[in-house]
Amino acid sequence: MSSAPKSFDLTPTALVTSRRAIAADLEDTRLLQELGARLVDEDNIDAIYQEILAAAITLTRADAGVVQISDPESQALSVLAAKGFDEELVIRFQRVDANSPTSCGLALTSNQRAFVDFDAPGESHPAFALLLAAGFRSAQSTPLVSRGGALIGMITTHWTRNHRPTDRELRFLDLLARQAADLIHHRQLEQARRHQEAQIATERAGVEARQAANLMERIASAKALQNSEHRYRTLFDSIDEGFCTVEVIFDETGYPSDYRFLQVNPSFVRLTGIADAVGQTMREITSDHEPHWFETYGRIARTGAPERFVAQANQFQRWYDVYAFRVDEPGLNHVAVLFNDVTQRVQTEEELRSARNALESRVNERTLELATALKQLQDEAAERKKVERERRDLLQRVVHTQEAERARVARELHDNLGQHMVAVLMHVEGFQRKLLQAGNKEASNDLEEFRKVVDGLIRATHRQSWELRPAELDELGIEVALEN
Repeated sequence: MSSAPKSFDLTPTALVTSRRAIAADLEDTRLLQELGARLVDEDNIDAIYQEILAAAITLTRADAGVVQISDPESQALSVLAAKGFDEELVIRFQRVDANSPTSCGLALTSNQRAFVDFDAPGESHPAFALLLAAGFRSAQSTPLVSRGGALIGMITTHWTRNHRPTDRELRFLDLLARQAADLIHHRQLEQARRHQEAQIATERAGVEARQAANLMERIASAKALQNSEHRYRTLFDSIDEGFCTVEVIFDETGYPSDYRFLQVNPSFVRLTGIADAVGQTMREITSDHEPHWFETYGRIARTGAPERFVAQANQFQRWYDVYAFRVDEPGLNHVAVLFNDVTQRVQTEEELRSARNALESRVNERTLELATALKQLQDEAAERKKVERERRDLLQRVVHTQEAERARVARELHDNLGQHMVAVLMHVEGFQRKLLQAGNKEASNDLEEFRKVVDGLIRATHRQSWELRPAELDELGIEVALEN
């Protein structure tokens, strides 16, 4: 059979090695796929670093390792997670810069993977002495680089022997490094977003408290200073927030269709760009004002429940953080509006949201790539199994042919030559008896020697026939030989 691909080594040892390599590839691919699935939902950043480190040690068959984060300002690396080292050694290498002769220092300088043997000739740095005393001989460091090319951190693994990872192990380590870089970069953006949101929430709470306190003070002051228009106007004009009071206008169906400005402060003009608003309705100022503004102010005028909200005014190309509440008698439908321009904040939040969506898309793409790689490895494993079956079938046919030929030769030896030799031996023994009866002892002795030679030939023939037993016993074992 010549159908087996010539590129495969069909020896049993090569097939066993191939199966082990495929199994290792499948196991490492599954490790990366499961790691990506777990880490997408993991909120604990320290747990993420530990998971990445454990995967790196497993993929490179290492004895210890660290994950480090890069500080762009100081151009140094700091340890985030460590495994396999004692506490003193972790503290000693807690911070490493580009001047360090260690693998992470070299990788930090070159922005490429670096290898180091601590016991190499000519290497006598104190850092190497510490690592050798701890039982380590070799190390590698692989940079974690964002898709934008920025150095995020480093994955370093150590061995207690002089060692270099295989190309296969480095290939999977590079996959892990890209996956880890994307994930860490995403978490850094997420942390920045959460920190900013916390700051905004804190500032907002403070602003609201101050606004509420200020508002209460202003209302109290306004009531106390009703007889002093000058003092009231000074207070009204002094606040930084935009402020106005409006009269909500309802149509015959009770729908809030418009509102008229009753008073505005100077900050109102600065934050909206509307001059001479007093006395005009919003429909007169702009005809395409969003309906939700009318509906919200109408609801407040009717219910008396204050509302805080963030909304966009498209015609002004701005976003506003608004606090609105009813004032004066309920039947007047007067609403006071206190607001700030938060366009910059909203744009920042939208950028963070877009960055997160883009990162999630990249994570999904990476997961799909890993799934495709796993499918390819499975297909290759199936092909190798098929080749192995074909090799075994071919071997069985060859052995069967050999066995048939050996059986034929054995039969011929036994049936022809063996029988003739036995006949010769019988004639010799008969002739020998006649010579003894005739008293010719010397000729009888010579004939005895000839008989011994014939007997030896018979035994040799039997031995050759036995040696031509079925070859399947040697090639495939007694179980397969009996089956066939």
